[in-house]
Amino acid sequence: MIEIWICTSRYIAQRTIFDYIDRQGISRNDIVVEDFFRDWTRGGYIYNVSIKDENPGIYYIYYYDKGKIMFSASEMNAQKIKEKIWGGNYLDDSEEQNLKYPPLKE
Repeated sequence: MIEIWICTSRYIAQRTIFDYIDRQGISRNDIVVEDFFRDWTRGGYIYNVSIKDENPGIYYIYYYDKGKIMFSASEMNAQKIKEKIWGGNYLDDSEEQNLKYPPLKE
């Protein structure tokens, strides 16, 4: 029963994140690096992506929890992004507005 709940919650998280990405106008073909995983500390799910034609040292972070998406972006070494070693410095709100695909206004 727990396996069903985990699979279902993962599917719902992915679907909700992909809907957000679609509304941002990002094509799946423009995603260069992607990493989807459960956040065992806070709960919810995280989907990190590097986008073609974006600064290669920036990646987008989608955090899903309880039906809501929180978007942020971080800047770090491009090679670390390719290796899926996440970290870096979060962009502030004004920097996020200058991204190729800024966060949605909801």
